[in-house]
Amino acid sequence: MHTLSLIALPFIILTALSSSVLAAHENLSLEAFIEQVKSQNQAVKGALTTVEGANLKEDEKNISTSWIGFATYSYTKDAKPPTLPFFNFDFQNSGVFAVGVSKQTSFGLNTKLSYNVLNLAYQNFLSAGSLIPLQIQNYNNGLSLDLSQSLWSNAWGRGTRATVALQDSQNHAILYQNRFGVRMALLDAEGSYWKLATMRQAVRLTRQNLERSHKIYDWSARRAKLQLADRSDELQALANLNARKLDLQRAIDDEKAASRNFNTLRGIQENDVKDELITLTPNAVLEMKASPRALMRDDVRAAFHQSQAAHAAAQTAIEKETPLLDIFGTFGMNSRDAALTTALNKSLSLDKPTGTIGVRFQSSLDFKTLGNSRAGYKKDQAAAEFNYERKVFEQDRAWSDLNERLDEARQRLLLTRELEKIQKEKLERERSRLEAGRSTAFQVLAFETDFAVSELSTLQTQSEVLGILTQMKLFGESL
Repeated sequence: MHTLSLIALPFIILTALSSSVLAAHENLSLEAFIEQVKSQNQAVKGALTTVEGANLKEDEKNISTSWIGFATYSYTKDAKPPTLPFFNFDFQNSGVFAVGVSKQTSFGLNTKLSYNVLNLAYQNFLSAGSLIPLQIQNYNNGLSLDLSQSLWSNAWGRGTRATVALQDSQNHAILYQNRFGVRMALLDAEGSYWKLATMRQAVRLTRQNLERSHKIYDWSARRAKLQLADRSDELQALANLNARKLDLQRAIDDEKAASRNFNTLRGIQENDVKDELITLTPNAVLEMKASPRALMRDDVRAAFHQSQAAHAAAQTAIEKETPLLDIFGTFGMNSRDAALTTALNKSLSLDKPTGTIGVRFQSSLDFKTLGNSRAGYKKDQAAAEFNYERKVFEQDRAWSDLNERLDEARQRLLLTRELEKIQKEKLERERSRLEAGRSTAFQVLAFETDFAVSELSTLQTQSEVLGILTQMKLFGESL
């Protein structure tokens, strides 16, 4: 058994290592990475939660003009002397109950419908100085309709509609501002994905360049040792080798920085990224289409609603300072009886109606301050409008600039790709000439440098195209 275990041990170790390597090199698509950012990045989760909350509060603006139910009850024991000397008692008890509904309409009419019950009880009557231990009580019931229509301040509901618009605009401004923040964070994550993928490609390219430089150096050193070439050729090859080592180290450092940022965005403490990312070719990047543009970017939508909120806030403030002029009226049906049930039944008849109509006026007398205040609110409205117009202008200019930069970057990518092909073919031919003794190490080194520069230039331009395409998604409709 011991011998079998020793024989099987290498296979067990190999299987375990293979499993760990496979687990450490899982493919991670861009979409999967974005989902990780959404689910693991606390800042993004917070902004997404705020967006969900703003959507749920979409109809909150209607609460102020919806029906409101109310009910009140109070009990009073009053022992102060009565005002009428011939109607004397020891103390009075009263219970007041009211229940009803009210509504502030969008056209300025305030409606209140209520049912009221007043219970009055008089205890221990005094007659000719003698106490009569007698309790008298009755119920005063009534159905009441109260109406009030604004005619100046909040004329025909102008202020009410402004209050509703203010709440609605503020909610939408928060919604779109947070949507823009989420979009920015997710596009930053997408840029981080492509940057890490590009840095990994850059490491592979610089490592390949280093390997080619090693071959050139070994070949030059061997020829110098055999005295078939000058020592200066060997030194030139060595200098080129060290330059390629420096390029590789720089590329590795950049990849490490990109990996740390990549993991930070998805809420992981580790520095290394073990996932395999998508590797794009120049042709694949050239075939990628720009995202369609929405009518307004989310931050511009937020600016629009902020402008609307400023208008509504100014209108609300102006309405509060406008003189009050209301016409109001009350109509009620009343009853009184010692028995509650009888009072209830009689209260819905028109035998004892009550009607009131009137006008209410109120105004500040500091007319100068009122005038200055209104002018100030008008300035606030104008400023909000200017800010929104500037946002629209900047949005249009940014979109136009991105389209122009994308066309230019694609043209450069086409040129760098063709140049890379030429430099590669040129280098391969020069190496063949060097092996045949028809070229020099210096010439091959020069061509090697040209090809390395063209490769990295293609990769850099490809990364620039990806960056512009990512920025253009900021103008899209959906998150």
